[in-house]
Amino acid sequence: MKNIVLKTALKTFLALLIALLLAFGVASLGFPQHMATFFENVGNYSFATGYASLRYTYTGDVSDLARCVDDSIYCGNDDNIISFGEKLVGHSGFKSYCVSRDNGSSPESMYRQFVYGNIAKSKYNKGDKDAALDCAVEGMNGIEGFPINNSVALLAVRVAQKKDAETARKLLDTVNTYTPLTSEEEYFGKVINVLNNLLSGA
Repeated sequence: MKNIVLKTALKTFLALLIALLLAFGVASLGFPQHMATFFENVGNYSFATGYASLRYTYTGDVSDLARCVDDSIYCGNDDNIISFGEKLVGHSGFKSYCVSRDNGSSPESMYRQFVYGNIAKSKYNKGDKDAALDCAVEGMNGIEGFPINNSVALLAVRVAQKKDAETARKLLDTVNTYTPLTSEEEYFGKVINVLNNLLSGA
């Protein structure tokens, strides 16, 4: 009798397990955007990136691609940041997405700087320092002044953290080519000081 009960319980358990796995598979393939949201909510941005990427293959929508970039940044995956980030900045809808993302601000938006700055930092982390600087400068193309948290400044912070005097010298030359707006002068001076302090201690 006990064996019959045990076998029945085991069969029920296996049936439930199979049903759950099937449901998970259906949700993963059919509703990757919801799976991405779930994993974002629990803080697993690596898994969320995978589901966001699957969603992007279905839609080709710039907002889904941006989600891939955001989740990659939050989990610190340099390879994915570079891969998805370069696709994003090359997307035909990137400029208009930046406007909507920043609630109607100019295309020279903070989100643009956020993306380019993180691609640059990831390239730097991977050891491609010249490409990192080129990327940061590209993020500032057509930008007036020296906005706070711009792509060049974001790279400068990373370089300072690494105490990389050689790259700091190149960055300082680059930063000095910009003319800050009056409201940006204090921030501009702080970035200059960070790089100068690193060079003076080299």
